[in-house]
Amino acid sequence: MAFPFKRRIFCSVHKTLMPLLCRKSLKLVSDTLGYYPMISTEAQHAANKIVYRSLSNNIFENLALEEWIYECCDLSQTDVLLVWRSNPCVVIGKHQNPWIEANVPLLEEKAIQLARRSSGGGTVYHDMGNLNLSFLTDRSRYDRRKNLELVVRALTSRWKLDLSINDRDDIILDGMHKRLNITERHSSHSRAITKQLIIFLPVVASTFPIQDFLGLPRAFPSSTDFWMISGTAAKLTRNKSYHHFTVLHSVDRSKLSACLVSPLKSSGEDTPHTQETNGVFIESRSTKSVPAPVQNLQSSEPSLTMDLMVDAIVGEFLGKECSIAKTDLCVNPMNEKMFPGVSAIDDRLQSWDWIYGKTPKFSIKIDVSSILHKGDNCIKNIEIVVEKGRWVSFNVIFINGKTIDFCDSFKLKGVKMKRESLRSFLEHQDFALVKKLFSNTCPDMDVERGVESIGHCVSHLMCNYL
Repeated sequence: MAFPFKRRIFCSVHKTLMPLLCRKSLKLVSDTLGYYPMISTEAQHAANKIVYRSLSNNIFENLALEEWIYECCDLSQTDVLLVWRSNPCVVIGKHQNPWIEANVPLLEEKAIQLARRSSGGGTVYHDMGNLNLSFLTDRSRYDRRKNLELVVRALTSRWKLDLSINDRDDIILDGMHKRLNITERHSSHSRAITKQLIIFLPVVASTFPIQDFLGLPRAFPSSTDFWMISGTAAKLTRNKSYHHFTVLHSVDRSKLSACLVSPLKSSGEDTPHTQETNGVFIESRSTKSVPAPVQNLQSSEPSLTMDLMVDAIVGEFLGKECSIAKTDLCVNPMNEKMFPGVSAIDDRLQSWDWIYGKTPKFSIKIDVSSILHKGDNCIKNIEIVVEKGRWVSFNVIFINGKTIDFCDSFKLKGVKMKRESLRSFLEHQDFALVKKLFSNTCPDMDVERGVESIGHCVSHLMCNYL
């Protein structure tokens, strides 16, 4: 039995940190203090289980169904597994910048859809060789590790696959987890880490997976000697939760790489929130994805088909227990009779205001001399600020330090950041107005050359990055 003093310490820590810590973190605290709070009677009882196998390959319809289940279903006594696949698309996290995370020009050129999900985490590529699993449950039963172990158990018990789960809660292939011995290392230091947690509360941010709550992807170990076959993300509210992740079966890895390499991503060293690419600097506090080498399961086990994999995972989820209700349904996500209101969610997820308008504020700085490969006699930089996916400012900065905001002069403020808006800007310039603005700011400037410089930089931005 724990000493009363220890019990009081735990209760104090529990009340303070409960909103921030997941159950795994609480377990570490409990192991050290010798006391663990009782889970409610309802949570201890086995929940009924429902499997929905989506018949749609449309990313927006599948995300809409996931959102509908989360918002409209009573999950207090029911666990739901949503199984779905999508045609080629890129899905970004709720707090990410699409222009940084994906090759937006390539997506438009190849007609590959871009979607934003409601959970945090990093950017992923989907196609028909990628299986998506969404575990939706009551908050009291949220356990991402348990979900991942279910999938690993379903696959390794039937096929010779060397799968394990790393400390980021990703499923990896070919035993890197065992070689790094992360589990043993974590166990041996759990008590010391927990004591740090109690004494120094700021350690929580770097020690425990509160990324679940903040929507942040976790950093990979320094070693790159592994293959990731599953990335994970979650959404948690007071009473409900969902944990979803991908399983790479036979994804087109060349398309995956091409779609997830943004032209605005730098190949050099940058500050955490600033990147530079060929004279174009971008500053953003959006969530950054953590790159990792990936592999397909079928490359290690050719006999593993998609249908067999789905059936194995579904069977493991439903289990053999006879005392609970089990349902396994193939469903059309847009069935309004079965899921009333799902079409409205689908419309919202497809809207420009959701996909691009939810982007955190960011700025772009264009070094004119780098773009033109020659010095300009008056213009130094072009600086652009974008908020909610719309132009806020479009400043031309001169050598003498003076600035012209083209957003005001050419009515760009509030216009969507799209190629069309810049194309209209280039095609409908009022040369007399430009000349007047330039003459007031830099009277010795060659106006025609200045306009040409601005037009060239804007065209570079429009053609290569938007």
